[in-house]
Amino acid sequence: MPTPHSIRTHCVTWSRDSSPHLRIRQLLLGWCWLATHVRTAFSAYKTEALENVNGWPNCVGEDIVLTWALQKAGFRVGFEPSAVAFTSVPVEWGRFFRQRRRWARGMVEGLAAHGDMLWRRPRLTGFFVLIDALFPLLDGAYSLVFLPGIALALLGHYYIAGPMTLLVIPIALLVTLAMLQRQSAVFGELGLRIRQNRIGYFSYLISYQAILSPIALAGYMQEFLHFPKRW
Repeated sequence: MPTPHSIRTHCVTWSRDSSPHLRIRQLLLGWCWLATHVRTAFSAYKTEALENVNGWPNCVGEDIVLTWALQKAGFRVGFEPSAVAFTSVPVEWGRFFRQRRRWARGMVEGLAAHGDMLWRRPRLTGFFVLIDALFPLLDGAYSLVFLPGIALALLGHYYIAGPMTLLVIPIALLVTLAMLQRQSAVFGELGLRIRQNRIGYFSYLISYQAILSPIALAGYMQEFLHFPKRW
């Protein structure tokens, strides 16, 4: 269990504090009852629904695979923004890496078990499954092409990325502000306040995706190559 001191000072937690502000995909999933899996701090399921799909699957994907099984069985999945819980998060790099690799492997497990929803379920559900199916490709391109391109650009070689790449920064800021405004409105309705963490916010903008994508890519590869699974 992390201590209050570690929660407020550790750089991994700073990034996790800021992470929801750029989850534009979360916003899309929030208003759509056809969402395949809503990534949140916690989930609630009806007992009869769990019994209908034979309970929790024995896999690292856990709620990802379970939610897709429920969706395939005809149950609706939704996101409730006013349901709030404060959870413990990894404050050591090793635990953070293992958690994110496990989540990435879980998404591949879900696609392997229920990827046929891409053409068997309603149009929007299939669209969200397609988005998930593209994540390994996107994370791979980001890790193996874009990040080396940034490194080359810093050395003066603009083969992949160049000055025009800086144009994505205002877009990222606008998305962040939109998500922060929405999150602040929900917190205000519940009488809560978002703790100001400017260092975490800017460290997230600069480095979080560059850290997360290679970790996720490692998780995808472990699942594709059938590495032993660790919880």
